[in-house]
Amino acid sequence: MKKLTWARSVFDLFPKISLKMRLTFLFLIVSLFKIEASTYSQNTKLDLDLRNVSLLQFFSTVEQQTEFSFFYRKGIVDLDKKVSVTASGDTLETVLDLIFKDSEVYYEIYDRQVMILKRAASKKVPLPRVSQQALQVSGTVTDGKGMPLPGANIIEKGTSNGTQTDFDGNYTLELQNNPTTLSVSYIGFTDKEVTASAGTVVNISLAEDAESLDEVVVTALGIQREKKALGYAVEEVEGEEIANSGSSNVLTSLQGKGAGITITNTGAGMTGSSEVVLRGGSSLTGSNGALIVVDGVPFSNRSFGGGDIDFGSGIADLNTQDIESVSVLKGANAAALYGSRALNGVVMITTKKGTSGKPSVNYSNQLRLTEIMYFPEIQNEWGAGSGSPDRFGLFLDDNGVAHTDIRDEKSWGPRLNQGQMVRNDWLRDQPVLPWVSHGDQHKEFFRTAVTNVHNLNVTGGTDALNYNLSMLYEDAEDVQTESTQDRYNMALRLGSEINEYVGLEGRISYTYTKTHNRPTVGGRESVYYSLLQMPRSISLESLRPHRYPFSGQEYSYAYHNDGEKVAWNKGRNNPYWTVYEDQNNDITKRLIGFGKLNLNLLKDPEGAGSLTAFARVGWDNSEVNLETIRARSEAYTLGGLNIQKNSFLEVNTDFYITYQKQFGKFGMTANFGGNRRYNEANILNSWGNNFLTDDRTSSNNLETRDFSSRTDKQALNSLYGSAQFSYDDYLFLDVTGRNDWSSTLPEKNRSFFYPSVNLGFVVTDAFDGLKNEVLDFAKFRASYAEVGNDLGIYRVNTYYNYGADPQGRLQATVQNSVGNENIEAEINKSLEFGADFRFLQNRLGVDFTWYNSVTENQIIDNYPQAVSTGFTSLLYNVGEISNTGIELSVNTRPILTDDWTWDLTLNYATNEMVLEELNLPGEAYYRIEDHIEYSSRAYVGEKFGDIYGYRYLRDANGTVIVNEQGYPIIDNRNGTDSEVKVGNIQPDFTASIQSALRYKNISMNFLIDGSFGGDVFSGTKRELNRNGYSKESLQGREGWLFALDNDPRNLREGGDKNIGSTYGGYDRWVGNSVFGVFDENGYIVLDANGDPVTGAANAGDNAMYVNPERYWGEAARQGYRAVAGSKDGATEEYLEDATFVKLRELSLTYDFPTKWLNGTGINGVSLSAIGRNLFYLNDVSDFFDPDAYRKGTSINSLGYERNGALPSMRSYSLNLRVNF
Repeated sequence: MKKLTWARSVFDLFPKISLKMRLTFLFLIVSLFKIEASTYSQNTKLDLDLRNVSLLQFFSTVEQQTEFSFFYRKGIVDLDKKVSVTASGDTLETVLDLIFKDSEVYYEIYDRQVMILKRAASKKVPLPRVSQQALQVSGTVTDGKGMPLPGANIIEKGTSNGTQTDFDGNYTLELQNNPTTLSVSYIGFTDKEVTASAGTVVNISLAEDAESLDEVVVTALGIQREKKALGYAVEEVEGEEIANSGSSNVLTSLQGKGAGITITNTGAGMTGSSEVVLRGGSSLTGSNGALIVVDGVPFSNRSFGGGDIDFGSGIADLNTQDIESVSVLKGANAAALYGSRALNGVVMITTKKGTSGKPSVNYSNQLRLTEIMYFPEIQNEWGAGSGSPDRFGLFLDDNGVAHTDIRDEKSWGPRLNQGQMVRNDWLRDQPVLPWVSHGDQHKEFFRTAVTNVHNLNVTGGTDALNYNLSMLYEDAEDVQTESTQDRYNMALRLGSEINEYVGLEGRISYTYTKTHNRPTVGGRESVYYSLLQMPRSISLESLRPHRYPFSGQEYSYAYHNDGEKVAWNKGRNNPYWTVYEDQNNDITKRLIGFGKLNLNLLKDPEGAGSLTAFARVGWDNSEVNLETIRARSEAYTLGGLNIQKNSFLEVNTDFYITYQKQFGKFGMTANFGGNRRYNEANILNSWGNNFLTDDRTSSNNLETRDFSSRTDKQALNSLYGSAQFSYDDYLFLDVTGRNDWSSTLPEKNRSFFYPSVNLGFVVTDAFDGLKNEVLDFAKFRASYAEVGNDLGIYRVNTYYNYGADPQGRLQATVQNSVGNENIEAEINKSLEFGADFRFLQNRLGVDFTWYNSVTENQIIDNYPQAVSTGFTSLLYNVGEISNTGIELSVNTRPILTDDWTWDLTLNYATNEMVLEELNLPGEAYYRIEDHIEYSSRAYVGEKFGDIYGYRYLRDANGTVIVNEQGYPIIDNRNGTDSEVKVGNIQPDFTASIQSALRYKNISMNFLIDGSFGGDVFSGTKRELNRNGYSKESLQGREGWLFALDNDPRNLREGGDKNIGSTYGGYDRWVGNSVFGVFDENGYIVLDANGDPVTGAANAGDNAMYVNPERYWGEAARQGYRAVAGSKDGATEEYLEDATFVKLRELSLTYDFPTKWLNGTGINGVSLSAIGRNLFYLNDVSDFFDPDAYRKGTSINSLGYERNGALPSMRSYSLNLRVNF
């Protein structure tokens, strides 16, 4: 029994259901059982002898003796009213008639549910018969989203004349007065009055009442709580938003749907890994991804990878159509009860449950077309070659025919499309072909992928047993030819109320996924990389050999005589060879589920209290088999084979006991529970190189073979408790504590305890008169929490690796890193403050959060050791990291009429990650990532992820200095380590705008989200510029040709061209640079202040033009000595802004009118068109996709774009849903 929190009985089965769904479900139950309403009530007899008890005590007594449950709205009935009841074999109706006689309060009984109502506001009374048809008014009553409200009350003001809406929200009322005023009410919504005239249609839209039904959310351990009672931030996303996102991945569908929710994706196409990061990174070497929990049981999002292949992550095994809701618990404050794995927050996923009633069948089909959203712009004016743009003159045969055996990876050759014919010596039949551009082949190679998703859901049952069965089949293509995935999923959820004290529920889900030829993420094996690095004069058709023996594909050209594949370059793979000959296959079988026993031991919150408990066991068992076959290629000379067989098991066993007691205005809830987690991993890996024959299916056909196997086991035991205190439903205090005992930590440190405390204060309920026509609700919250971070398996131990010596004898070698038995768990301490306001009848809401979290005892495994120890590094606690940020969400309903509704949500979040402390002997900073072009670092007191690299040498005014040949030089006046700070990998802030517009039964939604700030080193820009493929590299080529013929410095004695000359036509620095002054050793001369001494400006008669090929390929690698050095270029040249603003989702949905479906056996049909990742709204980098450039999902992968990662995928979906 509740004060219309409606959190009893049937609604206890639904962790987080929208207000509309709750009330619609209630009305459905009412409709189904109204005929039988009198059966149970008339057959149930009461034996009562109560003297001078409160009405609340009477309700409790009846509930204990019977299966009746009472529902009422706060303030509608005086619960302290004293009653005396004597009943012997009387029905409930008889007793209630006596209690409410001559009262404004009345009741209605629907099977076992007793609704206590107020007569003046919602009593449906018989209507006087009015014969005139013209005096009728009709219409539909809907909620703010346009969904019908069944059972809404419409009363003609000043009379007792009224009616109720039917299941579709329709009503017809015969008026006593014309015109008149209609008073419309519905439980959980604000009453509304409208003017009506006879013979008209009056459609009415009601707004939710902020005070009528308290929103219930799913919190840690799957426990339902009123949101207003929480002292920390929680984001809620309905399952409908997930299903209509146009994505088959739960995490990617969350992007932009909450402040501070960041989804990281690898550049691996549709099957790549995904991870959710909340409030930055908390660990230098551990995972920074949030824990995923499904139906209260942890769910592994483990990623698999092999070399440059991303085999996806575990979240792909969830069916997005089977999700009821998602709660995002941000940070340690919200997730403390989950212990060490919840250091980075928790994503709570609740799947759909069964419902009582006749079976309901839902079928959905999604047809999705996917294409690459973004491509770098490539020049199509100059062809293959290097060293001279008129190379044809060097390869004329006796007949004057130009020959080319150009296999250079560069495009600094002759101009294309000039009518020149060239014999291609690198092709077997050496055809004479026109020297022309072949267009944007890097775009044409990829296909528009087709994906078909079928989902069937059946739900139904009785009060004793309900069920929800879902089945999914997904037939998916990737944009890369030969890349496919088949996914099957079946899930069954059961719930049973054995009696009023005992209930059972459980779920089991099986997923089978088979994937063929996942795209590689960068490097020479990447098809995308190979196409970007292919000269514009090379035709893809020329790369199609006659027949690939492994796949049987037939094409126009044959192999060379030596049996090698056709290849234009020894350093680049033929893209056709990669997609048809290089193979990777993986099969995943996953069984997950849980079984739960619910006990309702005591049900007397006003008296002795209520006592509930549950015991649960959950499991996650997966088998993952991976196979990678490499044919002979530039990357693998004679090929190779790798086979992995992996199995993973996680079992969670837990219990939870809850006691609740109400002491007048004071409320108390005490909880105690425990968990045992067991993990086991079995990994078998075999690999080898150099195939002896064409058989590539067996490791026995390899010249070299090796294998490894291991079994990892881990256990964690936990006990936890919490207490919630409330006063008068406006002041809430929560205290929690958890202790973990980890098998992966040293025995003396394996026990660690962490507490949390949070406070919620609803000021509008605390002070009378604070609420007014503007302010509906105001709440402040605060919380503090500590959470530990467990270690990975075996990391504290020093162990041996087994293998063979050169003679094939077994040998054991010790690892390079030594364990540490004194290691301590990482501990996160988090502080959070927030506020929640709602205005203008709940049409404007503002939620603000400030947080600061500090993670101490940062663990690294590369703490340096003296060589004399026999080890190179040590596992060690080295420092602490902090994250500070704000989160702001503003939701508003600018338009609310009978036909139109518009909801708008704006999210904004910042996070700054700082290295607060570091204990690394001899190190001034922590090195995050090291690349030849730059390094990312963390200095104490500075933002995490500073990018250090090389800048151009500049004078005191910031003007670039060039050498006597006109080339800019690198500033390394500080010596060999001349790297300076050039950027930072962290974004400044993220933001999103989410819109939901509805007109009658048509809705249009869009989502725009973006990340602002942050820098990325672009490997693609470096390669495209260096090799002459980018449009940026076009400048100066014409000038270089002119200079070869006319500048005397480019001519040898006798007038021959000196093609090795450094003088050309690239004028990038002309007018924007000055010449430096150098000493006899070639070093720049410095003045007394340490600034470079400069001479004349590089302009006018002094202008020095440069060879564009040499500039991009070599000159930017010079040191300040004005001669070529060992550095790999000016980092600042390739640093790009990571800012992007993207139209993430756009959808249009049409719900078919129910009257069209009458008599068909179909209850509802909807049709949706959905676009995802449609386009950028700002100017992004010309070289890479800032939303999909990362090789991994960790925070350390920020800031480096490795050339070859697939960009984002744009998709167009057509969704059909049918309900029977």
